[in-house]
Amino acid sequence: MKKRYCLAAFAGLLGYSATEASTVSQTDPQAGGIIYRWTVSLGADDSASVSRHVGAWAWQDSSLFGSGETPVGWTHNSEWVALKLELPALVTFRLSNIAGVPNPTSLDPNAVAPANLYPGMTIYSGWDNDLAPQSFADANNEGTPTDNWHSYVNRGDIEWAEDTHYFTHLEPNGTHVIEATMLMPAGEYTIAIGGKSISTSSEPRQGYLASFSTSAVPEPCTTSLALLGGLALLSKRRRQSR
Repeated sequence: MKKRYCLAAFAGLLGYSATEASTVSQTDPQAGGIIYRWTVSLGADDSASVSRHVGAWAWQDSSLFGSGETPVGWTHNSEWVALKLELPALVTFRLSNIAGVPNPTSLDPNAVAPANLYPGMTIYSGWDNDLAPQSFADANNEGTPTDNWHSYVNRGDIEWAEDTHYFTHLEPNGTHVIEATMLMPAGEYTIAIGGKSISTSSEPRQGYLASFSTSAVPEPCTTSLALLGGLALLSKRRRQSR
């Protein structure tokens, strides 16, 4: 009970309400910007999962960059999740390969995606639902407004998705599963899901299973939570004083 009280009190301080049931929809929260495949909302002690197929080299493809250049992935071959955390929590991310995911083709309506994914995942704070900055369009698209650009930085900020900011990533490890748990503030997050295949030959899209779960922040309320609360209140006061 004390753990829940501590977390609920902090959530109230930031103006968030605790919810218990996750929601998952195969929709984009808003047209424009990143094309999200999934929208997921998580409350306290909650969990959700999504499953489909993704490019074998979607998270990182060495054909897109040279030696010394910034590693990037394929935007359109990756899958994007708009994740909303209703309150601060310890969040566990897990991404693995999975067999039997439907991937019908014109020749075989019963086809399934292979289960040979070597997964990679990047987490960004914020959602991006608008056009890229005009400066990006000028430099990369002859000035024509654009969004959801062909490639994205998987270990840093995405220039064309300026409303998001790099939070962390789960590095591919040569196996078929990656997993990490971290303390995260409430808010909106963008998750990029893809693969970094170790194969040297062409591979089709691969089946994936991505799961997200939350648990209460351990008692006593940590210094990290106190700092987050102070920053949130300071930001709120600054907005109100404008």
